[in-house]
Amino acid sequence: MKNIKLQIDEVGYENKELVKKDVGKIKTRLQRSTAVEVTIQKLLEEVKQGKTISPAVMNGTTADDFIEQQLFPVDIDNNIIEKPILQMDEAIKTYNACNIPVAFGYNTFSYTEGKPKYRLGFILEKPITEKSLRDTIAKNLCSLCEQADTSCTNADRIFFGTDKEAVMCDIENTVKIEDVLRLSPPLEKETKSKDTELEKLKSEFDFLGYLKERNGKIIIDNLKYAMFENCEVCGHHNDLVYYKETNTFYCHSSSGKTGGSIIDYLMVVDKLTLKQAIDKFKHELCGIKKEKKTIKSIHSMTAKELATKKLPKSYIVVKGLLGQGVSVLAGQPKQKKSWFALNLCYSVSTGQYFLGLETTKSDCLYLTLEDSFERLQDRMKKMLGDTDIPDNLHVAVKCDPLNNGLIEELEQKLQEFPNIKLIVIDTLQKVRGVQGRNQNTYDFDYKELGKLKEFADEHKICILVVHHLRKMKDHTDPFNNISGSTGITGAADTTMLLYKDDFKDTNTHFVTQSRDFESIEKILYFDKYKWNVVCDSKDFDKEIKKLSYRADPIVITINKLLEESPEGVKISSMELLKKIIETTGAKPKQESTNALTRHITNKLQLDLLEFDGIHYEAPNGNGGSAGRKMFFSKITKDI
Repeated sequence: MKNIKLQIDEVGYENKELVKKDVGKIKTRLQRSTAVEVTIQKLLEEVKQGKTISPAVMNGTTADDFIEQQLFPVDIDNNIIEKPILQMDEAIKTYNACNIPVAFGYNTFSYTEGKPKYRLGFILEKPITEKSLRDTIAKNLCSLCEQADTSCTNADRIFFGTDKEAVMCDIENTVKIEDVLRLSPPLEKETKSKDTELEKLKSEFDFLGYLKERNGKIIIDNLKYAMFENCEVCGHHNDLVYYKETNTFYCHSSSGKTGGSIIDYLMVVDKLTLKQAIDKFKHELCGIKKEKKTIKSIHSMTAKELATKKLPKSYIVVKGLLGQGVSVLAGQPKQKKSWFALNLCYSVSTGQYFLGLETTKSDCLYLTLEDSFERLQDRMKKMLGDTDIPDNLHVAVKCDPLNNGLIEELEQKLQEFPNIKLIVIDTLQKVRGVQGRNQNTYDFDYKELGKLKEFADEHKICILVVHHLRKMKDHTDPFNNISGSTGITGAADTTMLLYKDDFKDTNTHFVTQSRDFESIEKILYFDKYKWNVVCDSKDFDKEIKKLSYRADPIVITINKLLEESPEGVKISSMELLKKIIETTGAKPKQESTNALTRHITNKLQLDLLEFDGIHYEAPNGNGGSAGRKMFFSKITKDI
């Protein structure tokens, strides 16, 4: 046979320990060296001198530096304890039975009779230059033997030499690429249909011709398969293979790794659901005419009939906040939206109040798709402590996207647990499909939420999706800050926002708009793993004013004086100033007696009356020093 190209280290080693000490230097020296062309006999002579080889020709030391490869070694290390020891002659028989001839084999430095470790060499009929195809071949060769070391399949892998003898097997025969690819059968995502007509159409369809139309040039064409130069599945070269025996395809790229029938192909490439792919195949590709639908008239009733008709009431999950249909919770990054969702699910599953609002006790399904079970478990422990954990709150961290199985999965879950009335999807982005190239963004957003709304209305449940806000702020309308188009808010029955005016704020705005409920505007704060209500937004300024009022040293002093003299206090501004310092240890902002009197007369007296029911009489300018005293008294009737 002709020579093969690879890289061989110039230094030989007597044992593995010496090689391991020098492995960093060997790898750099070897994979930056000039590749050589040698016969198999010459290669084995070098290996028996303890020289390390790089089967792949490289121009650097990482997998991305791959250039080409024709020799593919497989290490059998027999390290899987529960599997029986695999001897070299048994492994060679296994490969030969699959029409994969072994060129040579040799025992490694680490070989012992109790644990045989050896290496088998396979020579392809021609060098491989596409890395993704090269990776597939390496993995497929390892897949035939359970005791093979799968970590040896990377392009940048180097193989140490040996101090043992080599076994020559069949160095004249080369391995055909199609025989190696055949070891990786196409994956079929699509479930076999009971529709015999569909199965017949698939078996008779010219799938190869269709792939030619869409992908163009074929670079390998034999009795078993055809390989295309281009691949619209992954966008790379030499990755798309059509298998003639099964009329199926497979994309071998690391970003593809998918295959199956024409239906699977349409689902992957055209981003279609199973139903959409079958419809396109039948009606567009096979030319079967669609059955004409029976035209139905619009069902209507008179206003009088509607007024008197008894209709079932919509299901309410949280009174005044969440009901039947689809709702959106949007917030800024790191705004504790997931804690909000978990608090909500716990409250509904236990029938406890949420944000001061009554809930209807119901089963819940929480899809926390940006988390792991470990993180969710930690959150629940922090939130609940020693509290009993509800057994009607179901959680999951994975599900299919909206355009490829989510609705069917939710349908199955409701059949299994029919009392689920609240489903939370955290986040919307994790279940969204791919927007069509020519599809309007509003239409796409509206249809995505519309699918969930249709499902929620059909089953009379509430679906809440967690979403994000844009980084850029619109101060005219907070709902304009929701990421995406207005199709999201247009499709939602209720939209809720969590946002802060400033990232450093401890308080958070919570606002809603809804088709079914009055708008809510509250101020919330997050404490001890729970969202709490501070007050309604309209009362927030008043609450801040009240806090400032309570901290005022003048107010503190006047209340103290009235505690000591409930009948009332008559005091001059000079005396009051001294009492303030004596009582609080602090001077008021109004350090002069005139400024203090003006402040109480013009401003503070209204707050005293509003917050503490304290009546104030200003000093009389006449009547000597007795007339220049102010008077404070508690009124007996609340104002």
